Amino acid sequence: MSRNYLNWRLNHLAQGGTTLPEGAVPPDVPDELPEFARKLKKKKAPEFHIHAFGALADTLEQHPDNVPFILILDDFGDGREFFRTEDFGYLVENFLKARLLARESKVRVIVSLSESQDQRYRTILPSSFRRTPVPLFPEQLTDHLRLLYKLRFKKDIPAKSEERLSALPTRQRTGEELRALCQNIHDYESLFT
Repeated sequence: MSRNYLNWRLNHLAQGGTTLPEGAVPPDVPDELPEFARKLKKKKAPEFHIHAFGALADTLEQHPDNVPFILILDDFGDGREFFRTEDFGYLVENFLKARLLARESKVRVIVSLSESQDQRYRTILPSSFRRTPVPLFPEQLTDHLRLLYKLRFKKDIPAKSEERLSALPTRQRTGEELRALCQNIHDYESLFT
């Protein structure tokens, strides 16, 4: 799969373009996901999501059918401002069913939903999807946050924030809580750089 191609299409969408960008895909297109997500949240029209799904589907069609690949779909927001139920329905019908599940390929899909999202979208997902509840992350919060931060932002947690981690209460947390903590650390650090 061409990550450059997907980044190129998504960056074009984030700048307001809904048609295919002109020209050849440039080499080493940066992944502007945090900026893209902020711009996506400002878009209210459901057709914006449709174009984003189209870009992802076109990218996956470039992936060789005989090569295994796992696609994880997550971060559907709170269901009000960011990802509405009808948008999720479009994703399932026109992307998952029509463009991925309909063809013979080794692409496997994981849809990661919170408990409230699972309740909201339960009737929309195909019955062939298996539900596997994921338990809360254990108390080793700092280990999980270090790994998540490095995966997401391609760098270690800054030393000042590392000191603050030890002050966080020890308890189990959901994946969404870990992601929010990771983003908060990054946003806080960016204020001072």
